[in-house]
Amino acid sequence: MNVISETGECRVKEIRNALRMTSSLFSVYRDRLKRKGVVSMAEYGKMSLILPRFAEFVKYRCVEE
Repeated sequence: MNVISETGECRVKEIRNALRMTSSLFSVYRDRLKRKGVVSMAEYGKMSLILPRFAEFVKYRCVEE
């Protein structure tokens, strides 16, 4: 999620490649995030964050680890 937290929107292919996941495996996690209301798939091939300030939370957590 660090990839998407930088811009708030990203191409699904870029995220999938950064995580080194296959399309079928990534779609499971993408669907879970969509059902939980964390991401939006309004544009084909793009994923964007819905939750306010979630990008800042992800950046903060990545710095800690």
